[in-house]
Amino acid sequence: MTRISNEKKEQCSGCGACATACPTQAITYAYDDEGFLAPSVDEKLCVNCGKCVKFCHLQGENSGKGKKVVGQYAAKIKDEKIRANSRSGGVFTALSDFILERGGVVYGAALLGVEKVEHIRAETPDERDKMRGSKYVQSDTTRIWEAFKRDVADGRPVLFTGSPCQTQAARLIIGGERDNVYLCDFVCHGVPSPILWRDYISFMEKKYRRTLAAFDFRDKREHSWESHVEGLTFVDQKTVYSRRYTNLFYSNECLRESCYACPYTTSERTSDFTIADYWGIDSVAAEFNDSKGVSLLLVRGERGEKALDAVKERLDLIDTSHTPPPHNNLQRSTSRPETRDAFWEDYRKYGFKYVSVKYGRYDALRKIKYKIFDKLS
Repeated sequence: MTRISNEKKEQCSGCGACATACPTQAITYAYDDEGFLAPSVDEKLCVNCGKCVKFCHLQGENSGKGKKVVGQYAAKIKDEKIRANSRSGGVFTALSDFILERGGVVYGAALLGVEKVEHIRAETPDERDKMRGSKYVQSDTTRIWEAFKRDVADGRPVLFTGSPCQTQAARLIIGGERDNVYLCDFVCHGVPSPILWRDYISFMEKKYRRTLAAFDFRDKREHSWESHVEGLTFVDQKTVYSRRYTNLFYSNECLRESCYACPYTTSERTSDFTIADYWGIDSVAAEFNDSKGVSLLLVRGERGEKALDAVKERLDLIDTSHTPPPHNNLQRSTSRPETRDAFWEDYRKYGFKYVSVKYGRYDALRKIKYKIFDKLS
């Protein structure tokens, strides 16, 4: 193969590495019929150099030999204000402070307004804080790779955070491991469609006849860190809580096709760190769970260990390496539902509300149950 192909969607994660590698700018990205960013090759500009395949982590031989975990921890940042503004234990803030305090740069996903999730570059804590919190939408990384390469080449300390496929793309773009670059991924269930997300926002604004000002994918103000409840705050400060989008996410029909055959569903990855919610912490160390959030932290390699040593005074840590990590997606990909094709056909025909009822099971009976027990809309 001399050029990337988007004919098989399971072979593209939409990372944008191929477009960055192309010397003739023959590759552009646009949203496909399911609302995911996908590449297109201009035949007139393509010179068949093969660089796009070389930099593709799915279509080339680029998955990389994973590094073994040298440390597994339950972790909580000691600063309670930071943990309150994080979705689990606040480990990302501790790791990114390690970089920023050394004059470095942090890359990660941010919710821009309420309609788009995109990777951004941060040199200050305020810029970095936009990256806090879970985002259950695929982030657009296509705009940051040139700046990322410049920062790496300049020798600045760099932390790149993202899904496992995005961090592997970052590794390939800079030609492998670099002493000044730290990669941090998370345990990924799969990424939903950005266009489905935008339709959800539009649906909720029409339902409440208000403009949405802020959104929290997992709101901890009225619900526990384990509950996965959406918090929507409108411009008039009215706040409502819902699980309409959450239910679609966990139905698995709206995930990107490549997520069902993910090669990174293992503890052995090329990243320095993996972070996640520490589900099941009560069965490992119940006294560590104060209902405010606990992170799972996996550390790899000597550089990962040294970075953890530099930040561990900011964290409460418990070594849990004697127990298996509590995530199915560290063992296997999310299964492709038999109804996935039907979901997208129904979505294109009938829109967001229809599929949220049919596939998200957001029917009248469940809505009543939510209102009674969880105060959800």
